[in-house]
Amino acid sequence: MKCLPFLTLILVLILSCGIEKFYYLPQIPQTNINTAGGSNVSLDIPSLSQFSTLGAYYSIFYKIYISNHFTGSPLTSDYLIIHSTLNNDYNALYSYTNPANNTSITIASTFRNRQYHELKFEAGSDFNNENINNIITSSGGSYKISFPTAASERPYITDATDSFKYNLFRAGESDENNGIKFDQEPDRYFFYSPELIERTDHTNFINNDVTLYSGSEPLIIGYAYVSMYIVAVGQNPEDFRRVFGKPTHIGVFNLPNAY
Repeated sequence: MKCLPFLTLILVLILSCGIEKFYYLPQIPQTNINTAGGSNVSLDIPSLSQFSTLGAYYSIFYKIYISNHFTGSPLTSDYLIIHSTLNNDYNALYSYTNPANNTSITIASTFRNRQYHELKFEAGSDFNNENINNIITSSGGSYKISFPTAASERPYITDATDSFKYNLFRAGESDENNGIKFDQEPDRYFFYSPELIERTDHTNFINNDVTLYSGSEPLIIGYAYVSMYIVAVGQNPEDFRRVFGKPTHIGVFNLPNAY
């Protein structure tokens, strides 16, 4: 079978018919994602209109890592220094993001098993969720995610013309699709703060999107980083399960301090 450029093979076994049926969803090329100084990333998102029968849309999965190391523009070579788990997660997910690899098929548990959760956005002043498919629509377009370096400025998403601005929101009780619901402390915004560390308790489902510092040296000054992946998602019309394209790594970004 020939490898189709920027497409991933979604294999669905139709037991009732005894045949294999194939679904394709596109992978966003890595060249469509451009970082600028480590605090901004531009996304050139292709249209999914030709996959409307699958109800295709885009989703972003994220995970937060606490570190004692600071770098304003993280490179792949920094991942192990930032956090060993970040490096392990990146290496484990690389086979899924690699467009030349057609054997690693993304499924619902691919991100779930790595404690990655689906990004949301703040809709208005009442702290409601705005689903990503209402912002990064299936029509595609150009978007920018910003991680301000100034304290207390919230990370946000906008489009190429700055016609809107939505703050990034952590998952939590809204993460039904990922199968895990949890409380976010001290709030749902993407910040580093001592409370983010002190209140994290996975056993009691608090901040399950956060991986705490695990180094041998005491954490005197802490930093938080977020790693993000974007992936096309659809629905199998036969059994209504979610199907996924190959994800693309957006990057790793330093989060602003809450104070």
